[in-house]
Amino acid sequence: YENYPKMLARHKVFCSLSTLEGGPVPLIESLASGLKIVVTDTGHVRDVLSQIHDYNIIPIDAKVDVVVSALREAIADCSISDQSFEKFDLKFYVETLHALFN
Repeated sequence: YENYPKMLARHKVFCSLSTLEGGPVPLIESLASGLKIVVTDTGHVRDVLSQIHDYNIIPIDAKVDVVVSALREAIADCSISDQSFEKFDLKFYVETLHALFN
């Protein structure tokens, strides 16, 4: 796991073709590493992505041509991600809980 950040830095796109996603950690790590995202519409994807492009979220049952097209668009996308990670910060979580109970 100590080499994981270095491995992510060598890539351009994070692609997850899951039919069922258990949690957003790999997605968040990939976003934090600046990778473009191509994922199936599962789990927490829409909660995590604040900046959504046409290629980011593909159907769970996407055919190969849809996946390939999304990957090509992601690779060609030169925009800089403006994803905000504040909502995943422990301080934000504690403040949100505090606001809910007060």
